[in-house]
Amino acid sequence: MKKINTLSRLVIRIGKDTLSFSVIDNDSENQIIFEPYVVRSGISMAANLREAFTKSDLLMAGYEKVHAIVDSPVVLIPTAELNEGRKNEDDSDDENDNEGVASLLTDTYNHTISDAKNHVVLSHELTELGATALFSINKDLKLVVDDHFSDVRISPLMSSVWRYLYHRDFQSAARKLFVYRHEGMTDIFAYDHERFKFANSYRTRTAADTAYFILAVWNQLGFDSKRDEIHLAGFDAEKDELRTELSRFVETVVAINPSAEFNRAPITRIKGLPFDMMTLFVKK
Repeated sequence: MKKINTLSRLVIRIGKDTLSFSVIDNDSENQIIFEPYVVRSGISMAANLREAFTKSDLLMAGYEKVHAIVDSPVVLIPTAELNEGRKNEDDSDDENDNEGVASLLTDTYNHTISDAKNHVVLSHELTELGATALFSINKDLKLVVDDHFSDVRISPLMSSVWRYLYHRDFQSAARKLFVYRHEGMTDIFAYDHERFKFANSYRTRTAADTAYFILAVWNQLGFDSKRDEIHLAGFDAEKDELRTELSRFVETVVAINPSAEFNRAPITRIKGLPFDMMTLFVKK
């Protein structure tokens, strides 16, 4: 009989072309069990995940609770506006109003992200930032997750990074432009008065491409090259080249070192563990 684990919550990270499974285990050396999965390029991510349930030790361990983290395009909207819309629907007698709100969110997302197809639009509230993230997950992929777990949470990949670096924003009076590089994507964002000032994603191939977008946003926001700062996270091979390029125009460019950032936490020793997963597991 299959053993059921009802206590721990398994984390499934679903990247553009990557898949991994993790769970907290205080008895293990690094306090986290991290299991990357080799994705087959000839089949869909949903098919890869379905196949993984016959191969992965963690997926076959009987977990009932899961947190699926999805690398998906995100549309940020003020939560106050969303709540006002929900309040107006609650005040109405139309029994289809809740469906109307969901439809409006889906339409908003689809209008903004034009290439989204065969997907379900979900929302994730970022309470401390006063924003709600609209994101999507492939319908077949969501079905695989729902079929295997009784308690399912789904959130956008960037949510834990936004929350973590939001607290870093208070470490000094300087305004900060944050940049997170992962799997060919460069996320650039900034905060102002406990809210997003800017947030967008760019597909970049080289350090020169990345520097171009960072500096374009820097100039758009009117940051000061002497007083304000750029903070880089998630960069590996191109980090030094990018810092050199940015330092030509901005005096303070900080490359976040996970080991130092997280006080040499054991989790930072796990080879291949993305920075976004560290921000998920390590609490401020």
